[in-house]
Amino acid sequence: MGYFSRCPLEEPGTYTIFHEQRSVVGDRLYVSDNISGLRIVVKSATTGNEIPIAPTAVSQTYTFGSRSGTSAFAFNIAEPGRFCLAAAYEDGRTEPQAVLAIGHDFIAGLMITILGSLAIVFAFMAAAVVLVVVVWRRRKAARAVAA
Repeated sequence: MGYFSRCPLEEPGTYTIFHEQRSVVGDRLYVSDNISGLRIVVKSATTGNEIPIAPTAVSQTYTFGSRSGTSAFAFNIAEPGRFCLAAAYEDGRTEPQAVLAIGHDFIAGLMITILGSLAIVFAFMAAAVVLVVVVWRRRKAARAVAA
């Protein structure tokens, strides 16, 4: 199998493999829209056991600066450790070259960010309403005293 990448995965749980259609690695730009036929294998570096991967249940996309990606596969690990990701085209071709990224609990992190942002917005809106009511009551009381 082609290119191997060894990486430590420090938390148990679900990991998502993303295909970055547009990515910059070092000083090189990678653009790859179609990676049809790319076979991906994830193995434990300590045991050599293959980790089952499956297509993602929900399509996830992201764009950060010069990177954009789409979820392709997901896998679960029970214990942290070092894992190898290998990818190669089944027909032996070497193009197009592609960048793959691994994310941990991507949707959970995204939801926490969104919900946290909404909580902050609603807190400021509530504070603004309280401020308007307090100012309105004080102005009304000041008018009553002046009259």
